[in-house]
Amino acid sequence: MINIFYLNNVIDAFLISFFRFPDNPVAGYFFGSAVLSLLCIVAGELSLFIAFQFNTLKINQINLDIQRFQDLSFYALKAGSKKAYKACNYLANDNYGKSFFMQITLAAASLWPLLLALGWMQYRFADVRFNMLLSLSDTEFTVGYVATFAVCYVIVRLVFFKVKHLFFPLSV
Repeated sequence: MINIFYLNNVIDAFLISFFRFPDNPVAGYFFGSAVLSLLCIVAGELSLFIAFQFNTLKINQINLDIQRFQDLSFYALKAGSKKAYKACNYLANDNYGKSFFMQITLAAASLWPLLLALGWMQYRFADVRFNMLLSLSDTEFTVGYVATFAVCYVIVRLVFFKVKHLFFPLSV
């Protein structure tokens, strides 16, 4: 049986090695944050791909229903049947809602690794603060691991989407 504390120590040792790779601690922090961001993105993309594969039939059926009820509502409107139009339009809107929430669910499937990464970073870097480069007043503002990781994540995500097709040709 796998001991959860042993697994936690193995994962911690693996992740912290990227933060200790450069000799400069600040460079190591940002390099490690970039690698952790990339790991989160890859795990999220893999989760999204799996979730999409399991739900492809349902997604296609909902999209077909949307189109069918939308067409029926237009035909009913042309025929002058307001009651049939409202019924078909209601069903089309219901399927739009299903499609909308299915897309939100799929998007959430790609973001779950961020919660684990931020939890681990809180364990390791809760006390790390960086001074802001630009300050609008005389007070000094600092940011912590959440803000710096968010910036790294957004940058790595933008770069990843530019080169994604090279590594994940089957992705959605």
